[in-house]
Amino acid sequence: MVASSPETKTIVAVLGDIDDEAHTAARHSWPDHPSREYDFDAAILTRGINALKGIRILVENGHWELAQGVLRQLFELVVNIEYLHHQEDRGEAMRRYVKFGVLEKLEARRDEMRYDAQAGHPVNLAKLDALEKYLETSEFDEFRNKKGDFITSWASRKIWEMCEKSPLKMRQHQYKLLYSAWSEHAHATPGALVDAILRSSGPGWVEEVMADDEANIQECVRMGVALFVELRMYLPCIEPIVPEMANGWFHRVLPSELRGGEHGASVWGPVAQVNINASGLDQVSVSESGD
Repeated sequence: MVASSPETKTIVAVLGDIDDEAHTAARHSWPDHPSREYDFDAAILTRGINALKGIRILVENGHWELAQGVLRQLFELVVNIEYLHHQEDRGEAMRRYVKFGVLEKLEARRDEMRYDAQAGHPVNLAKLDALEKYLETSEFDEFRNKKGDFITSWASRKIWEMCEKSPLKMRQHQYKLLYSAWSEHAHATPGALVDAILRSSGPGWVEEVMADDEANIQECVRMGVALFVELRMYLPCIEPIVPEMANGWFHRVLPSELRGGEHGASVWGPVAQVNINASGLDQVSVSESGD
């Protein structure tokens, strides 16, 4: 069921404007000479843009419950890049991030080949053997635990541990929301379906469903905007967002009853209050609403 009230359409449209601005910022940031730092930041930006596009496509068609899964991906991206950004040696952290990515690609290829072999699909067993032996060498020893098994994070920390290290007070609250209250939709648990199962089809049920969808769609968009703007803070090679523009996005996704107030540079997000001032996005602070 597609939710299409004028207010929701206005809020969802912000995602398209953010997409346009991000592409423009990436073009304006092209370096005069090859730069691995730019390539890294541009790749992270592109992933964030694609996440917002996915959210927009889903919520435009009323699929807010599926959009929450994409939001969780965007959240994990923000948490990882925030953690990387705050390392004393960003270059070393980038190296480790990229090398761990290579390891993940090799492990994935090995697992795909093993699956194909078990399924009876044609597999180059010599290549599989060579790949398995390569992964047993010391090339990736920095990512092994004491038992000799590969760890599951480039930072040697789980996502909740990186959240605990975040200087942002709301980070752990975001984690609890996305990994508990909203997790049911990412995993299609009974909690994700119980409303539909128990909902009465009596008078007014369509209006009730539409109102619920509208609220959830708007919440997804607000969370996506807040996370994407924060992600941009941690990409120094990408042209920063003009503070007035970011504040304009936040103002447009506010609930209608809050939009008429005088908010100044303080704007409201779904689980955070984000303050952006003219000195740049590096000065963004996120605190609990009402602080």
